[in-house]
Amino acid sequence: MGRSSLFKNYIGTDFNTQHWLSLDPCGLICVSFSYSLHIFSLFASGFTLISNHLVAQLLYGILYVPFSTLSLWSLYKASTTNPGAVPMGARPLPSNISSENSSIQTERDYNNGGLRRRRGIRRCRKCNDNYKPSRAHHDSVTGRCIVKMDHYCPWVGNAVGIMNHKVSQTRRSRVCLCMLGELFCYLWGWFVATDCYSLQ
Repeated sequence: MGRSSLFKNYIGTDFNTQHWLSLDPCGLICVSFSYSLHIFSLFASGFTLISNHLVAQLLYGILYVPFSTLSLWSLYKASTTNPGAVPMGARPLPSNISSENSSIQTERDYNNGGLRRRRGIRRCRKCNDNYKPSRAHHDSVTGRCIVKMDHYCPWVGNAVGIMNHKVSQTRRSRVCLCMLGELFCYLWGWFVATDCYSLQ
């Protein structure tokens, strides 16, 4: 989809936007599904599946609700945090200029049909010849060069880079803790329910 913005550059991934949000339709659908799945499991398990068991509800309130709330917050932060996009007009730091000038880069030479080696500062053709730092990659979904880009995650709806990698990793661990807490509450409620029915 590339760079885009809404509401006069208020949200989006363009160079001049105030708040970061990837407007990729597939990513927005997947993020909406992630939010709805979290919220549905939060309310469905609490109000229907373990509603008759006091101990299971206490464990649910102590274990599952905090981790689920933190997981929702991490999902929000991971999807709305700038992943480390290179701003327009960026320049290398003075200490990095000498190392980047001495680095040899290989390009395709379309005139001669081979490879050509050149020295100099890396530029991204897709970002209007903007400076491209080392270990930066162009993300075709957001349309920006991302420093230390890991991948584009559709479930977060954002690229994972240097600025939101920690948030993305903590989101994964919190989702795992949510699943374990909910499984524990379900098993507790099931064991209590089977013991109650076997006594009658």
